[in-house]
Amino acid sequence: MKENLRKIVYGFSLSLAFFLLINPVGLAAVCRGIPYDTGTTPKEGFFWNATTFDGFCYPVNKHENFINYSWGEKLAYIEKNGSDHGPLGKKEPQNKIIDKEELVYSTVSYPSKQQIASKLGIENLPADVKDPSYHTLAWFGKPYIAVENDATKLAPLVCKQGGKAKKYLKSGETWELGKGYNLNVQQVDVEGNKVWFTLEKEGKELESAIIDAAGPVTNRIFTGTAEIGEKEEQLYFITYVDSIFQGPLDSLVVFKYTWLIDKAKVLEIEEGDEFYDFEVKETSAKKLVLKNKNSITLKPDTKTYFTDNWYFQTSDEKKGLYKKGYIIYPAVDISVESQTKNTMNDALAVESKAETKAPINIKPEPKNVAEKERTLKNTSKEKEKTGSKPGLKRAEREEEPENEKTPGFGLLAGSLGLLAGAKRRK
Repeated sequence: MKENLRKIVYGFSLSLAFFLLINPVGLAAVCRGIPYDTGTTPKEGFFWNATTFDGFCYPVNKHENFINYSWGEKLAYIEKNGSDHGPLGKKEPQNKIIDKEELVYSTVSYPSKQQIASKLGIENLPADVKDPSYHTLAWFGKPYIAVENDATKLAPLVCKQGGKAKKYLKSGETWELGKGYNLNVQQVDVEGNKVWFTLEKEGKELESAIIDAAGPVTNRIFTGTAEIGEKEEQLYFITYVDSIFQGPLDSLVVFKYTWLIDKAKVLEIEEGDEFYDFEVKETSAKKLVLKNKNSITLKPDTKTYFTDNWYFQTSDEKKGLYKKGYIIYPAVDISVESQTKNTMNDALAVESKAETKAPINIKPEPKNVAEKERTLKNTSKEKEKTGSKPGLKRAEREEEPENEKTPGFGLLAGSLGLLAGAKRRK
């Protein structure tokens, strides 16, 4: 019995180690919908929504409303009277042609609330955030924000921190938010409990702020507004400075409840617009309806794409129940990328007893770029004298590599250890 167990462990470890060695960086996955059998489905049609197709956006905490009010996305086959090839169902289980306007994609916006309002209370919000609620609309599997709660004006959601998420940054570090937006921590003053940070897009500064983390909650919230669509003061960025502390090596600032939309990429949708193989047929403030503008021919055991990355997967003929129809479901291929960049994780939340650095004196926010550059140069000179890490000479600091972690290698090492152990027992 023990010998069989050792063989199992040895075989599993060998397979796992080989898999991780040939693919240590990322994994490919398929998000699919529930399968339908054309031999048993009703001739009137069938559909997939966010609870039955993993390619759709699905906020799990809104499940009840998604079911009761049909929020979110829906992909449906609906037979059109007088269609050229008949229904796609048990009346004609071998039909493989979806006629024009029989494939219907619809999406309904749903209300959301700023995490910062839920966690800190509406009474603590600054004047810029008069209404902490907004509407989200899922658009071909990606969340967008409905500008002025209008589903025909969509701004891409760049970043949304969860209620428990924290981002730890040190002075000089950049947080890549996505779509060219970066939050840059310019200076951190532990003694004064202040941080100076900027929001930039593709190198151009959009916002700049000095926040006192020791101040009241309202003063630790920073917001950015801009003219988006027809609204002049539309909120597009919000973040909260939770705390500042001395970590083991660096002064750290903790950001929470960050929310950012791409104010420069608003998508305006009108009836008659075309997206992929769909045409917009209906628009309203809450809902969009699109239908296929050309017929779609399905082939046995093949992927048939109807957008750039969404497709129908079908089985061979007569693989359904009673060997009458075939199996069909929507799917999307996704790539799970590894996160190899150096980030400050929750382990740094524990305050360090390490030697305290000389404090950085953050002056009032400079009025122009030249003044900011002079401020940073002065700070750099102070760092050369005091050192950015306690107990290290400047030359040693420059040679010390960043601490990067590659997903999978810890598991790989453990698997190889099991492999070696099983080998020795033999």
